[in-house]
Amino acid sequence: MAAPASWPRARYALGLSPTNSVNRVLNDPNDVQPTAKRKATATEDGTTILVVGGTPGKAYEPGSEEAGEAFAAYSAGEYEDALAKQLIVIEKQPDNPVAHFNVGCFAARAGHTDQAIDALGRAVEINDRIKELMATDEDLDSIREDPRFVELAK
Repeated sequence: MAAPASWPRARYALGLSPTNSVNRVLNDPNDVQPTAKRKATATEDGTTILVVGGTPGKAYEPGSEEAGEAFAAYSAGEYEDALAKQLIVIEKQPDNPVAHFNVGCFAARAGHTDQAIDALGRAVEINDRIKELMATDEDLDSIREDPRFVELAK
């Protein structure tokens, strides 16, 4: 579906550099993968940019470079490397529950149960809704029967 010429416009930078920028209206949320680096800037008055999943009243904080590197390592099955990079993320964003959750996932995949439980505990402490992610994330299957996990997930 092409956007009518009268629609307000924004410049979307997708990817790793401004050379990957595109001028268009994104009609489908699937146009941008969750892990993609992105930026949106209104180029006309009256343009509204909607960020799904943002925190109301708080400016969007993009993930650190290490977060992208952590997910790249995770995708390659390099869980120890993913964990090491994600630990840098939580140093930079100590109050980010998802960053701690990801440490828990990577630690569980790497076989570090105690570290995974500790990270998940911190994530839940910051935001109790992390329990919703814990309920179904396959990365946590190896620790799901641990009594500490069972207690934490309640």
